[in-house]
Amino acid sequence: MADKQAVLREHANELRALEAQIETRLRDDLSAFGNYPEIHELLVSAIQGAGHRREALSQYLGDVPRQADGSKAVVDVLGTGPTSPSTILKRHLATFAYAIAGYTVLTELAFRLYDPPLREVAPKHLKEYASLSYAATRLIPGVIADEFAAKGLFCQCVCPMCGLGACACVTVGRQHVDAAWRDSAGTAVTIDGFPLQTPRPGSPLAVAGVKGGDVLLAVDDQQARSVPDIQAAIRKHAIGDGVLLRIGRSNELPREITVAHTSDNPRK
Repeated sequence: MADKQAVLREHANELRALEAQIETRLRDDLSAFGNYPEIHELLVSAIQGAGHRREALSQYLGDVPRQADGSKAVVDVLGTGPTSPSTILKRHLATFAYAIAGYTVLTELAFRLYDPPLREVAPKHLKEYASLSYAATRLIPGVIADEFAAKGLFCQCVCPMCGLGACACVTVGRQHVDAAWRDSAGTAVTIDGFPLQTPRPGSPLAVAGVKGGDVLLAVDDQQARSVPDIQAAIRKHAIGDGVLLRIGRSNELPREITVAHTSDNPRK
């Protein structure tokens, strides 16, 4: 069996190295945005954030040796050499996406392996990178407009505003970014009940024959809608009491089982 702490520390150490690399590259590229105050301010904030996240991970890791170079995949994404502000910004957005994936993994591990400190740190860092990615994406339309105007490619739109020379295309571009982020948040697939993963071996659900892919439909006839609702319904029972569950399985009628309430807070 894999060692829980070794797994958590390995992933946290990788992200600490990534934060150091992001911080360095952001500093190196900061001068490219002297003519873009909004982007400059955002990247300064991102540099500070990377430093804070790196220190938070260092505090968690304690005496775990630091990784010197971070991930080669990130080096490949960032690239090297001078280039346009829009290309630099796109490269950093790709890196932020890489960090989002890394913190998504760390968040899942922190909850699945029950590490209270990481349960606080990982979701917070994940949210910070999501916010940073959104903010940086909104700034791309303005950079593109400036870069193409410098090449003599001015607005060709024939809408009433652009016809007057009051180009609204950058604002419209940002609005489309806003809409894309907003609408994508509502595209999650919803199903009746709570989907179950393969139960831990020896757990009450495993003993009762529940399988991964089954769906928890109800707890004591209360519909299973969310984790807090399910937790609250189970906690109405004392440890050792039976809890009535309705379980659904594809192409089968739902069945009811009674299992014991065995714990409240998981053990470390």
